[in-house]
Amino acid sequence: MAARVHRLAATAFLGLAVPASAYACGLDGKPSVSANGQLAHLNTARPTRAGLAHWTQFIFPATFAAGKPVQLSEDLKELRGSGLPAQAFGHPWRWSFGDGAVGNGYAVTHSYAHTGDYKLVVTAYYATFHTWYQFDDALIRVR
Repeated sequence: MAARVHRLAATAFLGLAVPASAYACGLDGKPSVSANGQLAHLNTARPTRAGLAHWTQFIFPATFAAGKPVQLSEDLKELRGSGLPAQAFGHPWRWSFGDGAVGNGYAVTHSYAHTGDYKLVVTAYYATFHTWYQFDDALIRVR
């Protein structure tokens, strides 16, 4: 419980201390994440209360094959232009693939073992606050 309260307090503090432009893609609505060279698109589906935890601002229009590697990357030029603070580029990003696996790097490769829809989340490390901060997400479909 104490850890959860600490995370909530850190999130609230980040919301006050980090400029709004630091939210990058999640705020400016411009996709910067790609899978196998295909840029994500704005997700036009409306989130529902029941599905909010799995809803993403961006979605990949293509589907990807289970068991095949998917090369994931962020457009650094787009992110630098979005106002993402310099310290967000000082440590390789953390990628949560939605299937329980995580990876680190500015570009990563991941293979999904099973079919399904996965919420991909990208976070940057903010050394000032000693915490990871989400700046992008996308829905990836694996068949």
